[in-house]
Amino acid sequence: MFNIAKVRFDAAEHTYTSPKGEKFTSVTRLLKLYCSEFDPDGIILKRCAEKRGISETELQAEWDKIKLDGITRGSLFHKSIEHFIKTGEVLENESSGFVKQFSDMKVIGKDQQAICETIVSNDQFSVAGTADL
Repeated sequence: MFNIAKVRFDAAEHTYTSPKGEKFTSVTRLLKLYCSEFDPDGIILKRCAEKRGISETELQAEWDKIKLDGITRGSLFHKSIEHFIKTGEVLENESSGFVKQFSDMKVIGKDQQAICETIVSNDQFSVAGTADL
C-alpha cells in the first residue's frame, strides 16, 4: 500500500530519497520498464509520411505541433483542476467546462478533504511518486 511519504523529491534529477538516504525508484521509471518507447524519428515516421505522401520533415512538424498543443492544454487543465481542488473556485479559461463537469460529479463531498501534488511511497518496494489528487 502507498503512504503519504516523508520522501524528498529532487525535481532536477527526478529522484526520490527516503529520510534514511535510500534512493527510491520513481513510479514513472517503473512504468517505463513495461512500456515500449515511441520512436517518432524512426520507421514509424517514415512509414506514416510515405502513406500520406508527405516528407518526413513535414510530418515531424505536424507531430511536434500536436505534441505542443497537447502539453499546453494538459498543463492548463492540470493547473485549473488543482486550483479548483485547493480553493473550490473554477478558473475561467479553456478548461473551465471540464472543471465544472468535475465539480458537478461531486467526487469530493463537503466533509472530505482532497490533497494535490502529494508524494506517496511504498517503503517495502522502495517506490515513490507524486499523486495529482
